[in-house]
Amino acid sequence: VLARHGGCALSLDGLRSLPSEIATILAHYKGNLSFAGLTTLDADVASRLATHTLGLSFEGLTDLSRETADALVPHGGMLFLDGLTSLSADVARSLSLYEGVMLSLGRLHDLPDDVAAALAEYRGVLSLTGVQTLSEASARLMAARSARVVLTGLTSLSPTAAATLRGSPVVELGTHHAP
Repeated sequence: VLARHGGCALSLDGLRSLPSEIATILAHYKGNLSFAGLTTLDADVASRLATHTLGLSFEGLTDLSRETADALVPHGGMLFLDGLTSLSADVARSLSLYEGVMLSLGRLHDLPDDVAAALAEYRGVLSLTGVQTLSEASARLMAARSARVVLTGLTSLSPTAAATLRGSPVVELGTHHAP
């Protein structure tokens, strides 16, 4: 019944777990799906949801394994992993292969150079609205991307990093960024 719901989005934020069989059914839903109540996501459930064609939001996830990231790679829509506050380089490398149109990691505050290097390879829109500072090396990597990168949360940058980002047509900066 829920998979046939006629709206443009289905918020299942009250769910604390998601059986694989239900994930398979929900993947057929013709709108965006939100699962903010899930604090864990295993690779099997992720692979079933990856067949969904629109947005998937997992704001309750605070950790993501490489296996689960790999399972999400074929998803073709928008992926919101805005509960993650840190990311390993291995998981970032997996997410760099993500086939969807947009990847949002809105609560990452720090972006180490190895994580930035991996994420810079992602070909879709990359939303990093929570990142507060970037090294000059990471700024160069983000500025060289071929697709848009949203860095509206930057508060501290060296003058060189700021100039590098400002000079890129794909970088979206906020109004409160450093020099």
